[in-house]
Amino acid sequence: MLEDVPRDPNRLCSWFAEAVRGEIAELNKDGKNPQYEVLSGRLQSLSPDNTAVFEFRLADGTLIPTDASGYLQTEQDKYPATVIGQQENLISIQLTGATEPNIPRGILVVNDTALLERLADVLEQMAAAKASVGPVAMSVFHPSDAAVGIDFPPEDRKFSIDEEQRAVL
Repeated sequence: MLEDVPRDPNRLCSWFAEAVRGEIAELNKDGKNPQYEVLSGRLQSLSPDNTAVFEFRLADGTLIPTDASGYLQTEQDKYPATVIGQQENLISIQLTGATEPNIPRGILVVNDTALLERLADVLEQMAAAKASVGPVAMSVFHPSDAAVGIDFPPEDRKFSIDEEQRAVL
């Protein structure tokens, strides 16, 4: 199986991006994103660009990953949302366009694949760049190609180390 892993660093990034895109396709087959009921929303801060931070109580206390994104559906509105933190059943969510001081309840719908999509995008960018992947990353898949070398500290008077310390380094 490891013989199928590309040896070229840029090809390795493409290979990973392709695998991540495949995982996204599988996750999207059911078409359902996780939904969480949030209650007692209170405005914590509002920036001039109408980006607000609200604190909510989670109805079921589920742990939701920081940076999870999606939207918050209220009775009247739908806001783009990003989770920015959680402590126990209190969750902080950044909402775009929400300006009211309180949101009594809503449904937070999380896009399960948003982080994977970002990962695939970064991998594709790395695949297109020259020398974007170092030898350490490659050695994980091809350990027999890994080279271990020795490098000694420079002979610099700023570093006053004796021979024993030098040997340790």
